[in-house]
Amino acid sequence: MANQEVQVAEFLLNDFYGPIVSAVGHQLLRHFSLTLPQLRQKLPTEYPMAKIKESLMCLLQNGLASSIVDRDNELKTQFRLPIDNAVSLMHCAGFIYRANLLFGEVGREIAHEFTLHGQLTCEEVVNIVAERLERSEEDVRKSLIEMFQTQFVRTSSMFEEYLLAKEETGDSKKVEPLIQEYNTNLTPGIMYALNRQRFYRQERNELVIELVGALHSHHYAKNIVRCMIRLHETKARTDLMGISMPMRQDEIVNMVEKEFKIPRNETIACLRTLVFVARNTQYRPEDDILVIKRDDFHTDSYVINWLLATRLWLRQTALRYATERHGGYASCILGMLLSHGASEIDAVQRATLICPKEAKSVMYTLETDGFVERLENIVAGDGFYRQDPRYRSSYLHLARLLEQRWQQAISNLLVQRKKTADQHRVLLNKYKTLDKFARTLEEPQDICDLWASLTRPERHTLSVLRQQMLQTGVQQQTLCRELIMIKYATKMFLNE
Repeated sequence: MANQEVQVAEFLLNDFYGPIVSAVGHQLLRHFSLTLPQLRQKLPTEYPMAKIKESLMCLLQNGLASSIVDRDNELKTQFRLPIDNAVSLMHCAGFIYRANLLFGEVGREIAHEFTLHGQLTCEEVVNIVAERLERSEEDVRKSLIEMFQTQFVRTSSMFEEYLLAKEETGDSKKVEPLIQEYNTNLTPGIMYALNRQRFYRQERNELVIELVGALHSHHYAKNIVRCMIRLHETKARTDLMGISMPMRQDEIVNMVEKEFKIPRNETIACLRTLVFVARNTQYRPEDDILVIKRDDFHTDSYVINWLLATRLWLRQTALRYATERHGGYASCILGMLLSHGASEIDAVQRATLICPKEAKSVMYTLETDGFVERLENIVAGDGFYRQDPRYRSSYLHLARLLEQRWQQAISNLLVQRKKTADQHRVLLNKYKTLDKFARTLEEPQDICDLWASLTRPERHTLSVLRQQMLQTGVQQQTLCRELIMIKYATKMFLNE
């Protein structure tokens, strides 16, 4: 595991739960798994055992750590903290943002409570959110059921482990039907949590919808692709599919008509536009941009080419990033290497029409920055070694590079936000106290008088801080969305 990922995970754990939880998480990350006595031995002596147990419970309750229970001796129970679980804390704000877009204010507060407590029963969530928003419990329960039916909420991992440990034989096949039942019907008294994978998949879907909308100018394209993705999710059994399950034309048309009130003939015309290829058109597979395709084995059926969509999105993101760092020539050369494979400098120069000196300089810059790799001593068809080195770049290589860079960028943003908050801690605490008190007032004049207690410099500083926090929050949200897609691309290209 990369040292950079560990540092990001430790910072997030410390920011969310404090230094003791961060120290426990650090040891679990550095060592694959530890028992409680081993953990006690590796932690500083000033941390009491009670605090260590509380920290472990906090990690378990929030679905970050897992345990392998030893039935004969509980002191031999192994605890683990996967790095991906710890790093996923940076997406919590994104979960709340997406829940707000999909399910409104109530959905936002439900997601907030789950990210705060890790796991809760449906009664606890309904009571907390209803009291906070001053809504009826029926309204809150309706939103919770909607989130549950769309798989954004499911049984918590800790509760599933508890059911498995409770089974005397340890046979997971006996427990799976029970868990499936709890995930089919929202059951009182059962611990539920946010389904992180479902939120990740939703962000990926939104980026693919935006990609198709950018590639095709038809005004119904986004809505039709959105409905096709919903149909695919009802049929798919795995998330890492190169091609979606086939969807019949009548299924798509019916859903689009029901959801968006688009006439049937308009939907059919748009589908034809999305898969249209002019006659006698010849192009290489590398130049294909049709994410929606007709199914070869079923008439009047369509599929989504997830692999192509992921490749197109990653290409756009990598070229944009290369342009931001090294200019337009770098983007041009990188795009040529992705399309044509390993090439010598002369071939790159001829294909891109960049002067030889500039092409060599840009290629050296891309190699130094990790965008491309140098291939030495390539054997030609005649058995001789080539004198000139070749350069190449692949989608998997770029996905791994962007994953590291995006995580570092998010880490820098989080550190910057925390530094700013610590620098103005007294003023922010005063603002929070006034804001909390203002919510209890009813008269507008009383509220104005309360805020007038802030001096002019304090009001100016708060205004600047608000703008800074808003700007960094938007940047973090954008980077987190793209990081989800980049990680998805890495997994897909590994399985290719």
